[in-house]
Amino acid sequence: MTDSNPTGTRAEVWPSLPLEEWRDTYATLHMWTQIVGKIRLAQSPPVNHWWQVETSGFVLPYDDVRRADDPDGLLIEFLQSTYEAGANLAKWDRAAVERTLKSVPSAR
Repeated sequence: MTDSNPTGTRAEVWPSLPLEEWRDTYATLHMWTQIVGKIRLAQSPPVNHWWQVETSGFVLPYDDVRRADDPDGLLIEFLQSTYEAGANLAKWDRAAVERTLKSVPSAR
C-alpha cells in the first residue's frame, strides 16, 4: 500500500484480492451474517420505528401514529424505548436520574 501517494490509483492503494482465492471464506461470512440478521430479527419486537443512519436518529412515521389503534400509547412506547436505548448505551446511572411518574396529564 502506498501511504505517501494519496492521489494514487486503487491498484496502488489496495492489495489485489482475487475472489477465487477467498470464495469459501466469502460464502461462509455471507451465511453467518444472514444467520445473525435472522436471529436479530426474530428476537426484536415488531415496531413501527427504525434507526435512520442519515440523521443519526430514530424515525417514527406520522402516518403510523395516526393509523394506530392507540396513537398516544404508540408515541409513549416509542419515546420510552428510544430513551431506554440511549440511557443504556450511555451507561447512565438511571436510578439516580429517573423518577416515578405518578400520572400523565391528558392532552385532550
